[in-house]
Amino acid sequence: MYRNPFYLGWNKGWSFLFFLEGGTAKIEAKGFGISISTKVDKG
Repeated sequence: MYRNPFYLGWNKGWSFLFFLEGGTAKIEAKGFGISISTKVDKG
């Protein structure tokens, strides 16, 4: 079985939240003192 030697566990310490704002789907990522929010487009 192949294992990616470059896996760094990038999602450790991050939390993700999907929510609706004014009828628009958005996602917010928080971790390591950073908060990123963006709308989710189709596709």
